[in-house]
Amino acid sequence: MDARYKNRFRYHRLHQLFLKAENIPILEDILSTEGARLQRLRDQKHSDLLRFGKIPKEEELIDILRLVKKRVDAMLDLNQVRPCKIRYWNLLDLTNNPISIGKKHQELSSVAWYSSNMITIKPTALEHLVPIIAHEYTHHIQYEIFGDIHGESWKAFKEGHARALVRHFSNAIARDECSEEYCYKMQNRTVNTLLEAYRHLCSTNGHTASRALLSIPTEKQIIPLLGRTIDKAIGLGLFLIIEQDKGQEMYRDMLQGTFEFPKWM
Repeated sequence: MDARYKNRFRYHRLHQLFLKAENIPILEDILSTEGARLQRLRDQKHSDLLRFGKIPKEEELIDILRLVKKRVDAMLDLNQVRPCKIRYWNLLDLTNNPISIGKKHQELSSVAWYSSNMITIKPTALEHLVPIIAHEYTHHIQYEIFGDIHGESWKAFKEGHARALVRHFSNAIARDECSEEYCYKMQNRTVNTLLEAYRHLCSTNGHTASRALLSIPTEKQIIPLLGRTIDKAIGLGLFLIIEQDKGQEMYRDMLQGTFEFPKWM
């Protein structure tokens, strides 16, 4: 990937674009729509209309990943992505592997992560598992195409791109399977992340945030003690704002080297 093209996705650039005051009403519209959808899903869950299935066996993960890979590759118009591996995490990993305190905390507080061509995921119901695998597999693709994008300056891009793409992935799976269970966790995570982005955008611009939006009911997420979450919020918030103009093809274009930020930005 060309270094000049790649560098346009560094944190300082994305943060600068996100903080524009004209983004506030756009983000408010997005939050209103996403919040209403989450409320509908929450109502279905509380009425026992959402039914989550079994936890797949570890030996089933390879086949699930293969199906996820096929779908994500198609969404991004990619056909030669090197496969990655997948495994379940277990508590013995903390004692058998000589890792740092920070890494141990990440493993305890995260549901999944990607590192060194391996997706490690904690056992969970199939409907939660599939979108999580799609998210981590998207990180695999990002590293395959962009190369070294470790560090804080790439977190907004990596998370914004993966989370935004998986919204569309989950919605498509839910339609195909006639099962909105695939969207529930993703939708809750999306709204929580957008609320964090909205608070930051309003605070920076001296704008009074909408009380109605801030009171959208969500299941609160576990906030990591180490690392920042605002980077992820800025990435998702900015990319969903741009998506209003560019459409979901922008996530493909970002990896194909053809993406251009909207001229109004």
